[in-house]
Amino acid sequence: MTSETPGTTPSEEPPALGGPLPFAVKGPGDLRLAPDRTGTTTFTVTNLTGRPVRVRLQPKSSDPSHDAWYKVAGDPEVPMTVGATITVDVRASVPAGVPAGTDSLHLRAVDEADPEQVTDGQPVAVAIPIAPEPPKKGLFLLIAIIALVVLLVGGAAIWWFLIRKPAPPPEPPVVTLVEAPVVSGQPVVGAILTTTPGTWTNATSTSVQWFACTAPTACTAIPGASGTAFQITGAQVGTQLKVTVTATGAATSATGDSQLTAVVRTVVPNVVSFNVYAARSTLQAYGLTGNVLNDPFNSGCSLVTAQSPGPSSVADKGGVVQLTVIPKSRISCIFVNVTVKATFIPVPTKS
Repeated sequence: MTSETPGTTPSEEPPALGGPLPFAVKGPGDLRLAPDRTGTTTFTVTNLTGRPVRVRLQPKSSDPSHDAWYKVAGDPEVPMTVGATITVDVRASVPAGVPAGTDSLHLRAVDEADPEQVTDGQPVAVAIPIAPEPPKKGLFLLIAIIALVVLLVGGAAIWWFLIRKPAPPPEPPVVTLVEAPVVSGQPVVGAILTTTPGTWTNATSTSVQWFACTAPTACTAIPGASGTAFQITGAQVGTQLKVTVTATGAATSATGDSQLTAVVRTVVPNVVSFNVYAARSTLQAYGLTGNVLNDPFNSGCSLVTAQSPGPSSVADKGGVVQLTVIPKSRISCIFVNVTVKATFIPVPTKS
């Protein structure tokens, strides 16, 4: 497939759309290319459509003629579940003939089922270094002479090393943590936290794992949470979160932990118009307790008319939600339950 939005030419921008964005696209602040003018940066994409989608990922430059410099690593079309967040690596490769300077890159997310549902992420500044100079033709003869001299000297050196005791092999470079990973975001159910991989020496790759901790030394890995972004669920309420980054080098590896977040809090659900039975059951699923204020009958059938704290408030695990109700007697409640569950048995009549 091409990297342009269907129905447009490469120089066209997608139409401005009203209403909420279908995706949240986030990326780093900048990308500094290596001396060979290549590099990789990572974006996160979150599905905000409220439905499963198949998203098309398109790296875009502020100059459409530069779009060919950027490619998605892997499949550019990805299925996403409701509310899912994925990480997307974009690789840059700038031709040698392009002058040194800066470019601007952003990631575009397009809903395959509705191509008008488009989100452009925040721009990333791309720093382009000076292109390495090609070898001059006049140097080829000199290089050949040097190679011949090296070959002769090298042969003599090899003979000399063969008649002496070999030196021990050099120690492999050690992977060392320079700056610990940092977790950002508000620790509330439904929020998305992000992390940096930290800064390392002699590392060639890094991997991330999220943990939920009931104490600083009592942490459990969260299944499937191995990217740079993580969306908090109800399972983490009452715990503190952290990431452990494993950095791997040529022959060694090391790990580094982020600081623990604050304790994860929950969002209070709306239980107004529920009966007390249903309200308490719903609150319990969120790690909360319902306390009825004004029911002398202590009836589970009483209807909730108000709650404190209100819906969408943030509360700690085990918090109490005060319920104001329309009281109903236990007798009326029992009568309703018996009526619903009653089984009628036919009585035989006399002939």
